[in-house]
Amino acid sequence: MNIRPYKLRNQIQHYAWGARNEKAFIPKLLGVDPVPDQPYAELWMGTHPNGPSAIDVNGRTVPLKEWIAQDPESILGRNTANRFNKGLPFLLKVLSAEQALSIQAHPNQSQAVQLHARDPQHYPDANHKPEIAIALDSLTALAGFRSSGDLNGALNRYPEITGFVGQKTSQAFLENPKGQMKQFFSEILSGAQSRPDRLQDAINELRNRLSESIHRDEHEILFLELRKRYPEPDIGLLILFLLNLIHLGPGEGIFLKAGLLHAYVKGNIVECMANSDNVVRAGLTPKFKDIETLTQILDYEQGHPEVIHPELDETHTRYQPPIPEFQLQRLILKSGQSLPVQMNRGMQFLLVIEGSFQIAWNQNQKESFQKGDSVFLPAIMQSYCILSETDCLLFIAEPGDKLKS
Repeated sequence: MNIRPYKLRNQIQHYAWGARNEKAFIPKLLGVDPVPDQPYAELWMGTHPNGPSAIDVNGRTVPLKEWIAQDPESILGRNTANRFNKGLPFLLKVLSAEQALSIQAHPNQSQAVQLHARDPQHYPDANHKPEIAIALDSLTALAGFRSSGDLNGALNRYPEITGFVGQKTSQAFLENPKGQMKQFFSEILSGAQSRPDRLQDAINELRNRLSESIHRDEHEILFLELRKRYPEPDIGLLILFLLNLIHLGPGEGIFLKAGLLHAYVKGNIVECMANSDNVVRAGLTPKFKDIETLTQILDYEQGHPEVIHPELDETHTRYQPPIPEFQLQRLILKSGQSLPVQMNRGMQFLLVIEGSFQIAWNQNQKESFQKGDSVFLPAIMQSYCILSETDCLLFIAEPGDKLKS
């Protein structure tokens, strides 16, 4: 293996909610023309079988997973290779949402093993999927159940939800929001399956009432927008009133732990997660919904999720979620700036969002990279230097703090 950086060849996912045409962020990032009306949703960087990357080695294109398998300790780092069965522990993405994604949650590690064994068609791997989302320009998202006070206010403001769930269940919840959260939400999910006609009535009643309202809050505006997209009964249209609506600016992030109910609504982000594609959906989707599993894996804690803010100088922000699979760095470099990088945790991915620069390593060997490039830096490099040619915005993904190379 040559000791050098390797440019990644990545796959694009064209999910229906992705941005299109002039709004398509991913083609602009990669410097290509978008196919008219085709959605560009996610750019995947990693070894997951649903969208594996490749690299160029000695004039031929090699699957990244196959290349790592040739010498995992040198490529990943000894501790990373030993801890993660000689495989890449994370999946890095650029995500661009023009429409809302499904309301969903992800299983923890033990749950993922059980779900994959029971239903590999819908749960394609035996790994958990904690993830972090960092806004490139902005992100609007639904994340986590609202506070007890806000939930009580929502039920009083929207009697259509109370009517759908049932007066007895709603009253028990109002009297003990924290103790009755699981039961209340389970009744919402089961009712959506057993009483779709009643769900449709509740949604229509709420739509008609809010359409006549002059002053609408953000949840209500979102509901009316999504109702146009989901004319069939979809429980997500009621669930959204139970979730926090959050807005992230450039560099702000949110860590989505196992069991946290969430949905990205709109925006462009860098997203990193454990190497998994396990999703348990609740609503805002025509896809498979596993209500029984969702009820079991959810975190019913109430309150606003913590937002991670950039460092004060905004030139170097480190995002360190409480897991061993990954952490991220966000770098803002001025033209002509040089930055030495020590690879203390093993291999790295480097993703270029803006600008151009050189990577220098091993006694003045250099290679140039630019906007849209993603680079695999094998652990055996140990260190390198970034030499910016223009103003640059970069992200570095690497194994988490619990692993030392």
